[in-house]
Amino acid sequence: MSPVPDGAAVIRYEGKRGVVWRVKFRDADGKQVKQTVGRAADGITKRKGEAVLRARLVAVERQGYRKPSAETFAVAARAWLDTFPEAKQHRRTARADYRGVVENHLIPAFGSKRLAEITTADHDG
Repeated sequence: MSPVPDGAAVIRYEGKRGVVWRVKFRDADGKQVKQTVGRAADGITKRKGEAVLRARLVAVERQGYRKPSAETFAVAARAWLDTFPEAKQHRRTARADYRGVVENHLIPAFGSKRLAEITTADHDG
């Protein structure tokens, strides 16, 4: 087994709500990432934290894993509205339709969520 890169670690953190396990590593851009694996009260152990750390390090090496963006859906969706329909040379009516769907349906549903937090479970149909 290859050695763990410098700075990568499993960290036990004791906070107000009990003990949690975290992993710390560098992503493909070299940025330090700290992620909470879970609470000890929920059955998370150091060994499970080590397994998560190994998986993250493999993802960095093989898939170029990067720290998830803190950008919200609303910011990303509006940036998309400002660029994509224009770049694809959609008609004015198609652009208006896109804007209506994004502003009236998608942003109210997902707007304040970070992009990395949105899952298929958030979509109910």
